[in-house]
Amino acid sequence: MKITKLTDGSVSDYSVCRECAANVSAHHAKIAKSQTQTVQNLLKELLAQGEAAGAITVEGVNFPNMPTCSHCGLEFLKYKQTFMLGCPHCYDEFGEFLLADIRKVHNATQHLGEPLKTPRELVDMQGRLRALKQELDDSIKKEDFARAVRVRDQIRSLQREQEARIQG
Repeated sequence: MKITKLTDGSVSDYSVCRECAANVSAHHAKIAKSQTQTVQNLLKELLAQGEAAGAITVEGVNFPNMPTCSHCGLEFLKYKQTFMLGCPHCYDEFGEFLLADIRKVHNATQHLGEPLKTPRELVDMQGRLRALKQELDDSIKKEDFARAVRVRDQIRSLQREQEARIQG
């Protein structure tokens, strides 16, 4: 399995076994769990979800009415196995079926945190960091140490903010 790690703006790829990937990544843990489930447990889970979603009942057995995305062709059962959607239209196509999973993961169905930083904002932060580092060098050369201390503190603060944004 391949794990990609983003640290201080640099990307590192690691190849690890499935067990190690499951230990580091919640997504890989879900995949590993779904791959080790028995068919019987999977059917029980699907039937329970079908009941909750208003599935069709035939002779006492529930068969979930599983949608398929008309844009990318992803079947809802495939989504449930991987927890990965195929395209942005899947949100509309699977709508109410996704709400239970979103609630399980996030305890809410609406984003409640800070707005995400776009890559452009992260690039702007890098530019500000470069400018501050140049200003720090100039302050040191001019022996303006009071200014150098203020600039150093600004750099540290910006670096902490950048790390927090990247880590999410």
